[in-house]
Amino acid sequence: MKPFILIREYRKTDDIAIQDLIKQYIMSYALSCFIQVLFREITLQLVVLMWAILFIFVGIPLHLCFLSIPVVIFLIVFCVYAVHFNKGIEQANANPKCCFVAEVYEEPLAMLNNNTEKVEYNLLFNETNGYDVTKLRKKIIGTISVRNHESRDKCGWIYRFAMDRKYPYDKVVEGLTRRAIQHCPSQGWYRLETVATECQDEVRESYAKLGFNIYQVYHRQIVGSSLSVMKTHLGLDVAKFVHLNSGHS
Repeated sequence: MKPFILIREYRKTDDIAIQDLIKQYIMSYALSCFIQVLFREITLQLVVLMWAILFIFVGIPLHLCFLSIPVVIFLIVFCVYAVHFNKGIEQANANPKCCFVAEVYEEPLAMLNNNTEKVEYNLLFNETNGYDVTKLRKKIIGTISVRNHESRDKCGWIYRFAMDRKYPYDKVVEGLTRRAIQHCPSQGWYRLETVATECQDEVRESYAKLGFNIYQVYHRQIVGSSLSVMKTHLGLDVAKFVHLNSGHS
């Protein structure tokens, strides 16, 4: 039987699986974020500052001040992973009013396959449509939440997105986002917006394929002007999307 991904509403019994998924998803970007930070201006500034402290105040010979480089690298690793870990805990423990999940149904041995991105999955919404799932194992591989936009009227906001990155990105993002869009008319939302960081290239590209437009690209400062994160603000005209995809089941 061909495996499939079911997009359905969140249930209370999904809490543990969703929390673990969100933590793993956010932590999966820690390495790429560390590499980006490592080659930014702030790294050199920290090395020079550490050299000055060791040479002037501690009295360590200048040629031994090179030991500050691994110290700075360790400091950056600690800070980056700490920020991601804290964000993962915060997002995992959030209590969204509207949440949807992507649940994969596949053969038991398929769970051990690390190349699931190449596997073809059917995409179903809300029900298994007569599939015999008694011999299939299920697993939550994605989640998405939507809420009212904090500053725009009649606008929804996508947040708390997470997925198992070994599964097809386009398929999971498309299914979850389409379900979130379907929820918009009942809430009176005419637009749906979200934000993606510079590390989330796959998510940004998947949103673009669905018709999301880039509103703005900006830098959110973390430590002055030396350390900032580039973010892309994306938005979708819900009415236009529904009209163009009225035949989509």
